[in-house]
Amino acid sequence: VIPIHPRQKMAAAGSLLTGIILALMGAAGLAFSMVIQRYALSFPEKSVPFLCFRAHRYAVWVIGIVVYGIANAFYVAALLFGPLTLLGSVFSTLLVFNMVFARMILKEPLTSCRIGGSVTILVGVCLVVIATPLGIPTDFSPEEVVRLLSRPEGATWIAVLLSLVIFSIFVIRAYERRYPLRLPPGNRDKPETKSLPLPKFPRADSIDPNPGKSISVTQQSSVVDMLSRETQLRSPLRPQEWLDNVMGFVYPGSLGLDEGVCHLTMKASLSMYVNCGREGQGGCNHWVIYVTTIVWITASLATLWWLKTVFQRYQTTLALPIEYGMVNVASVCSGLLFFDEASFLNSWQLGVIITGLLVILGGILLGRVGAAS
Repeated sequence: VIPIHPRQKMAAAGSLLTGIILALMGAAGLAFSMVIQRYALSFPEKSVPFLCFRAHRYAVWVIGIVVYGIANAFYVAALLFGPLTLLGSVFSTLLVFNMVFARMILKEPLTSCRIGGSVTILVGVCLVVIATPLGIPTDFSPEEVVRLLSRPEGATWIAVLLSLVIFSIFVIRAYERRYPLRLPPGNRDKPETKSLPLPKFPRADSIDPNPGKSISVTQQSSVVDMLSRETQLRSPLRPQEWLDNVMGFVYPGSLGLDEGVCHLTMKASLSMYVNCGREGQGGCNHWVIYVTTIVWITASLATLWWLKTVFQRYQTTLALPIEYGMVNVASVCSGLLFFDEASFLNSWQLGVIITGLLVILGGILLGRVGAAS
């Protein structure tokens, strides 16, 4: 661990606090965007009520994508102020924000498991924040990134991460062809199936906004639960239960790994852009800058396909915990293995950070169990 001058320590603490605040803002924005996207893609009519007007479902979905981009811009800025291990864990608080927004917008119930999972996630994040030391490098020159990439740990982690993402694409494509969410050309709002009856959906303005009043059983069912059932009935073929459970993890989990690739290459690219123009750094015309930028852009574009595919098929509160559980794992592993942040940690700090990661994953699992039940 490198000793730090008191003035440098104050500057580093301020930089770290700025990164945490920006990561929290990004987490809140991203959770809000996920709720908008799920609402738009699963609404049973083409015309979706949104704020004070009605718009086509894909127009509302695009609004969610724009909010998603703005939220990621906050997270991009955060990565310039702190280590990926810390900020990746802080970013997992989006699950807490998602629970709040889903309750406010989609009228999803707050269960004891969801609340307990959110509190557990916050405890895990606090452990990671407490154990993260000051002075961990947050910017790198192209030569330093090449050195990190040439390390066995860094190269192995990159290879494993990219292989899992690419393999999951083929698996999802095969599953989509076998069990498509197919709609007839003549009416894109009615499922192409005659063997299963459809539930009746209330209009958005017919849901009683006061959950404390006595309402019918149909109204007591949350909007998202009803929309999720409608989405599942679109496929004329139904997979076996074990396969459905496996793919319920593969879909959002692979999206999380893809976003993990985005975060790794985004941090590497931005740090090189900031440093490559400085005197003595050799300039920005370096092959590793081009490679990381291309991978970053490719993974970001792939995220758009993943978002539509995942949240058209799965409920937000079921998919989001798995997705950002994998994002958190990928970010922490990228920080410790690729960016070599583990070399700046004492043994107790590394132990507490790993414990915090496990606590966060436990909170995610608890919240998912509550959502599933």
